[in-house]
Amino acid sequence: MQKEADLTLIHAPTLYDFRKRPGIWSPINDLVPSTPLFEMYPIGFVSMTSYLGKRGYDVRIDNVAVKMLHDRKFDVEEHFKSLKTKAVGIDLHWMPHTHGAIRFAEMLKNIRPEIPVIFGGLTSSYFYLELMRETGIDFVVRGDSCEYPLSLLLEGMKNEKYDDIPNLVWRDNRNNGRIRVNPLTYVTENLDDFRIDYSYLLKAYRDSGRLMDFLPYKDFFKKPIMGVLTCKGCTKNCSTCGGSRFAYKNICKRDKVAFMSPEKVVADILNVASFGSPCFIIGDLMQGGERYAREIIYLMKKEGVDIPIIFEFFSPPGGDYLKEISLAVNDFSIEISPETHDEGIRRSLNKFYTNASLFKMIDRSLEVGCRTFDIYFMLGLAGQTRESAKDTVKFIDRLLDEFKDKGDRGNGGDGKNVCTFMSPYAPFLDPGSLAFEFPEKYGYKKYCNSLMDHFLLQDRAVTWKELLSYRTNCLDTSEIVDLTYETALELADVKLSHGLLDTEERERIYERVRKSRKMIGLIEEAQDKGRPISGVLDAEDLNERIFCEQDELNWATL
Repeated sequence: MQKEADLTLIHAPTLYDFRKRPGIWSPINDLVPSTPLFEMYPIGFVSMTSYLGKRGYDVRIDNVAVKMLHDRKFDVEEHFKSLKTKAVGIDLHWMPHTHGAIRFAEMLKNIRPEIPVIFGGLTSSYFYLELMRETGIDFVVRGDSCEYPLSLLLEGMKNEKYDDIPNLVWRDNRNNGRIRVNPLTYVTENLDDFRIDYSYLLKAYRDSGRLMDFLPYKDFFKKPIMGVLTCKGCTKNCSTCGGSRFAYKNICKRDKVAFMSPEKVVADILNVASFGSPCFIIGDLMQGGERYAREIIYLMKKEGVDIPIIFEFFSPPGGDYLKEISLAVNDFSIEISPETHDEGIRRSLNKFYTNASLFKMIDRSLEVGCRTFDIYFMLGLAGQTRESAKDTVKFIDRLLDEFKDKGDRGNGGDGKNVCTFMSPYAPFLDPGSLAFEFPEKYGYKKYCNSLMDHFLLQDRAVTWKELLSYRTNCLDTSEIVDLTYETALELADVKLSHGLLDTEERERIYERVRKSRKMIGLIEEAQDKGRPISGVLDAEDLNERIFCEQDELNWATL
């Protein structure tokens, strides 16, 4: 019989009732490994599990979202009734999880009122007062470093002593449920105790035998990838990002970035290597300065890292850094997100590099052996017109043509080393971002302000057009949706012309777009005429990517 856990970390799907509700999933998730239900739990779950586990706490991960996806008959209520745990933690990190997280909390408090419910994550930290007022949750741990405050909270639960726990928002049940807000004073500058140690997940699986609890996302075994954290905070100030320097300062009181030591970063990479999975290094190593980045590359070479490594860049690097990576790692790939071809729009996003420097970086990367160079573009940006978005597709065509004979991923220089992707920006403006705080200044109009605004939007929306919480100074929500479909078709044609898709794959994208457009039209017609929409569509038929094929994001097969 399984013993009682000290803490169970539960991850919810984007929409709690996705299995019953008719609707069209958004293409916004097209560029992440998970499904449209965003069933991939935050990497902080692994950090918290390993940190607390080393201090004697029994912490378990319970990815309920994956269980719901794998088994249509999985009963969430019955599952919660059978939980053996002293406390439950639910992540509300990014806005898309608002509906699922709040519904899970409500259900837990109704079914198991004796179990304390704890929320954490950036969105929880931004809307902490509203969370406490509008839901029955007991605690919110604010900030980007929950591990230490969580350990104090688990200890404090023994005698209900919470006054001195930093970053904690709590309900004082001895004082008529008054909401108490402790100062956010714990902002760690040393990350060496916060390793992403996946061996704790392996041990937990071996102890319990329940694989689904720990599975990061539905198709993990088909396209595995594990992340390694390098820092908390960001040196950049991208206007639409809820993880920008501005957002971290205001949400988490983080005045400067905290970096993991090079030795610990490489130790975590080697830990991933023991599982044989590709490794994604989270954050541009250059944020810590050239010396910091080069020390990590040196140690990777010294340790003989032999798994595929994906490097993230926020801007093109200088010097011989790319060459140093190639000498240290046999199998490396690169990601960068210029967002748009338009340098003026890019500058308005607080990204200040030119297309010339981007082309130079691609050329140099392929020259030194980069296996795959991924470039991400977005739709629905402030200042982006219909013509501008279509010009971005033309830019992609030119970019692919420029590098079609360069690089060799083992395919004889067939031009497939450069991969380009597009998707809508997001259903919501990120809380805490410059665009969310000053929408008019940055070219947006907000339709949602509070947490419950976003919750109700998700609760009522049927099509992904209804999920959009903003419009730009150039495009309304209908135009963003129409433009998304138009560019998806044009991009499919471009990829076909460059041999990146075959005719069958291109036709599949065309068919998915056709179905999505048709279903949105049928749903809107039914709504206008007051007819029920159940039976209008088969959601499963549309639960696929629009902008790219599945294998384009599969690091295990590239």
